[in-house]
Amino acid sequence: MRKTVLLMAALAVGLGALWAQGMVSGRHVRAAEGGSRMPQAARDTSGFTALSTETRTLEVGDVKVTWIQDRAATQSASLFPGADPKLVDSLGLRGGIPSSMSVFLVESKGMRILFDTGLGAKDSRLLHLLSLMGLTPADIGFIYLTHLHSDHIGGLLDGGRPMFPTAQVFVSKQEFKGWMRMSGEKKAQVERMARAYRLNLHFFDFGDYLPGGVETIDASGHTPGHTAFRVGGLLIVGDILHGAALQLADLDLCPTYDMNPAEARAARKRMLQLARTDSLVMAGMHLPAPGFMKF
Repeated sequence: MRKTVLLMAALAVGLGALWAQGMVSGRHVRAAEGGSRMPQAARDTSGFTALSTETRTLEVGDVKVTWIQDRAATQSASLFPGADPKLVDSLGLRGGIPSSMSVFLVESKGMRILFDTGLGAKDSRLLHLLSLMGLTPADIGFIYLTHLHSDHIGGLLDGGRPMFPTAQVFVSKQEFKGWMRMSGEKKAQVERMARAYRLNLHFFDFGDYLPGGVETIDASGHTPGHTAFRVGGLLIVGDILHGAALQLADLDLCPTYDMNPAEARAARKRMLQLARTDSLVMAGMHLPAPGFMKF
């Protein structure tokens, strides 16, 4: 039986339920072989290189990916309605669930791609951490957005101007249309972003392949067109998990942020099944440090 390695010690407790839960199959998922494989806490992180405690770089085949923590975060268990207090206590999460606000920088086929841009707040760390890597915003050629919540697009703007002046920005057509149907206050930030990047903003349909050989996958539910991305052995899953230590113990739990909980549950199970059956490295924007799960 192949070993499944989980690269987050914080998730070592209560993860048996991850594979015990029934998971929804999708068109990208092969049938599981050989029964369940139980995640284990990682002891060997030698595959990582780091410039600081807020970044980790991992090579996945021909793809180089760097986790960048825009801001440290802890989620309250109260954000998950219906969470069993006994489960929360048994996992030691009463004081908060380890999390983060993160982005990922991928280098694939000679292209430099940033997945999401963080919050863009005064204490955001993205630009500083890019500078430690010897990069400026002008060095980013492509930005692929998992969705349009403020903690994912806030870093796109410098006032009303593009923070990444040469980047081509991609978002799912379904996601953009969904936000444009919302009230003016909710969509105001998205409209500002769209105006600033009007010459460099592109829309894709699920299943399209983007520059760098990146496949777009429907993970709708958290937002109208929430997107996961696959490139080689890497799966970037956006916000399918906000409080991983709790949600991996009960995959049906949704945070109040999920706009369509039923679809979000299905997407979460589908993406986890894909990562498991295809032995992918999974990267999540709210996974705790170092931002990766390896199956």
